[in-house]
Amino acid sequence: MKNSSIVFNENITFHQIIEAVENCGNGFIAVVDNENKLLGLVTDGDIRRSLLKEQINLENLINKNPSTFLIGQSEKSAFAFMQRNHIRHLPIVDKDRKLIKVLTLGETEFVIRDNPVFIAAGGIGKRLNSLTKDTPKPMLKIGEKPILEHLLDNFIKHGFVNFYISVNYLSEQIINYFGDGTSLGINIKYIKENKRMGTVGSLYSLKNDIKTHFFVVNADILTSLNFADMLHYHIEKNEKATMCVREYKVSLPYGVVDINPDGHLQKVLEKPIYEFYINSGIYILSPCTLSKLPEDTFFDMPDLIKLIINDKEAVASYLFNGYWTDIGHISNYNEAVSYYRQGGST
Repeated sequence: MKNSSIVFNENITFHQIIEAVENCGNGFIAVVDNENKLLGLVTDGDIRRSLLKEQINLENLINKNPSTFLIGQSEKSAFAFMQRNHIRHLPIVDKDRKLIKVLTLGETEFVIRDNPVFIAAGGIGKRLNSLTKDTPKPMLKIGEKPILEHLLDNFIKHGFVNFYISVNYLSEQIINYFGDGTSLGINIKYIKENKRMGTVGSLYSLKNDIKTHFFVVNADILTSLNFADMLHYHIEKNEKATMCVREYKVSLPYGVVDINPDGHLQKVLEKPIYEFYINSGIYILSPCTLSKLPEDTFFDMPDLIKLIINDKEAVASYLFNGYWTDIGHISNYNEAVSYYRQGGST
C-alpha cells in the first residue's frame, strides 16, 4: 500500500499521533483498523483543538467522516474534487472501505480559480480533410485522449474549474463525452450555436453572466502554458485584454535580393531568417469587453481585438515560447501525435 508512512493502526497513542503528524511532513495521518479499513484522519489542526479542549484521546481526536474516493475513479477527477472542495487530503478506498492510498495537495496546488474559461469548439476543421468527416476537430485523439481533454487537463492543473464550450459541428460527440464536467471535477456549460458564430460571436449570450477576467481559447490548441501565470500577468497589466503571443521564425531557402529603383543590386541576403510574433489563439478579456460584441453575428477574436485597439484601449501581450501547437493542418496533427508518443506532455 502507498503512503505507508502516514497510515497507523487504531491502537496508536496520543503521543505517537503527535510524533507521527510531526514527522510525516503532510500535516495528517490516516488511521485504520486491523483489517486496514479506514477509521478516519487526524490532522495537526485536530491535535491543536484536542489540546485546547483537554480531550487527548483518539475517540475525540479523529475525523471519522472524511471525504473519500473509490479506487478506479480517475486521479485527475479526484484532485479536481479536492481543489473544488478545499480538501488537502483524500483517502482512496475500495468498496469495503479498505484504505488503498491517500492523495494530498501541496500549497501551490490548493487553489481554485473562479475565472471562467470560454473554449471555442464549433469549427468544422475543413483543412484536416477526412479526419474530421465524422469527428469534430476537438475530439481527435492525441494519445488516449481528445485534443479538448488535453486542453481542459492543463486548465484544471492550474486550478480552473468553470468552463463554457461553444459547440456546433457534431456537437453531440463533445457533449456526450464531457457531460457537465463532473467526471473531471469541473463545471461545463455549453453554448449551442445554430449557425457558425466565429471564435467569440456566441460570447454575446454571456455578457450578463461573466463578471470577472476570463479566458478565450481555441479548442484545437495543445500547449504547456501556465494559465495561472498568464492570468496574474493580465491582472498586473490592468488592460482590457491580453493576447498570448509566440516568437515565430521563417527561414527562406533562397537568397533575397534588394534592388534599387534603377534596377541595380543593393544587397544580397543568403537564406535569411525572419522573426515575427504570432497570435497563439489564447486570450484573457476583462468582462467590460463583452459590451463590444454584436448580437447574433459571426465574430472572430481578432475582430474584437481590433475594436478594443480602435477604442484607444491597450491590449497586452504575454510572450510564451514553451510547447504549443495549433491543430490546423494534418501535419500539425501528426506532429502532436508524435510528440505525445515520445513522452511529451502539457
